[in-house]
Amino acid sequence: MKTLVKEKLDETKDMTTEKKVMQKEVKRTGSGKTVWKWVALFALFGTSVLAIQIIPMRKGSCFLFCDGNGNGHEQDSRSSQQSHAEAAAQVKATEEKLAQVKDAEAAAQRKAAEEKLAQVKAAEAAAQRKATEEKLAQVKDAEAAAKVKAAEVKLAQVKAAEAAAQVKAAEVKRAQVKAAEVKRAQVKAAEAAAQVKAEEAKLAQVKDPAPVYVLGDLRDAFLFKKDIVKLKAVIQQNPSLVHHRDAHGWEPIHEAVRNGNLDAVKILLNEGGANIDARVGSTGQGGSALWLAKKNRDASHPLIVYLLERGAQSIAPTQTTNKKVEL
Repeated sequence: MKTLVKEKLDETKDMTTEKKVMQKEVKRTGSGKTVWKWVALFALFGTSVLAIQIIPMRKGSCFLFCDGNGNGHEQDSRSSQQSHAEAAAQVKATEEKLAQVKDAEAAAQRKAAEEKLAQVKAAEAAAQRKATEEKLAQVKDAEAAAKVKAAEVKLAQVKAAEAAAQVKAAEVKRAQVKAAEVKRAQVKAAEAAAQVKAEEAKLAQVKDPAPVYVLGDLRDAFLFKKDIVKLKAVIQQNPSLVHHRDAHGWEPIHEAVRNGNLDAVKILLNEGGANIDARVGSTGQGGSALWLAKKNRDASHPLIVYLLERGAQSIAPTQTTNKKVEL
């Protein structure tokens, strides 16, 4: 019996200790206090009933209703058994109530834990959302700053390009002005030189008048001295000398061909306008210039080749009364 009472008292102490812990938890979590009041009352009531019913069962013990000698009133066997049954029922009811209280406490603790977990998750979600929003804001700020910087760089490039274009345009303008000035200076210098040359030519004409060339000068130029410069000067001054025939009907082209002077032939044809197919003789019935060249030169001679390239015709004489003409 002592063991039973001791176990019940220990259980009551444990329950009281758990009650204090749960009170602190309930106070922390904000649950109601009414449940714990009822739990305390039930625990106290159960302990009191257990003590009243169990302790007097010991022989010579007295708890309540004792006489003057300290002896309790005897109870019959039936009353004692009934008391034991009632005590057992009360203990069972107390245990059931305690189990309900523990279940309620566990449910409250579970609910509090779930609420705490939900709060933690909500706080974490809020923190993550806030961090995401801050990160997004930072990204947007960085993008905005990058756009601003890119726009500034672009503007600087445009300004630099405009400045370079202006500098280049100014340089081109200066170059054009300088070129125009150089051109004007060259024109003025050329005009001045032309005027000087004209004055010098006039002065030279006054001091040393140009010579008047005659047929003899022409013949002398290409036959004896082979002076091409003088030949050109004679033709330029008196072109009619190119077509002059001597007493035997020979023109300068015939004499140049017979002499083999290719340069003179070219000048007489190109600058003097000589007739390439002119025939010798007073009546023009002698041989042509090409016929004379073939008569006195090989077919591969440059003079013959040139005349053929110019389209000259080899015309033989048709009248032989005069040997000079036949030649």
